[in-house]
Amino acid sequence: MIAILAEMEKGQRGRLDGIDHDNVSPECYRRFSQLGFREGCSIEITHHTAGGGVVVRVGSSRYALDAHTARAMRLQV
Repeated sequence: MIAILAEMEKGQRGRLDGIDHDNVSPECYRRFSQLGFREGCSIEITHHTAGGGVVVRVGSSRYALDAHTARAMRLQV
């Protein structure tokens, strides 16, 4: 099943299926790749922020993503 990252619950995990290129700039897409956000990587939602964003764990690192970016990421759950 495919889920939108922004709509997932705290504690849920999935594998990155893709990032909507229409909503994320090429520079951001490259930066995500450098940080380890590659197709198939494991992502865990650690919590949601007040503004609709999420904090996720990728490998041993945590990243805060704004709501716009979180809506652009699809995960296989």
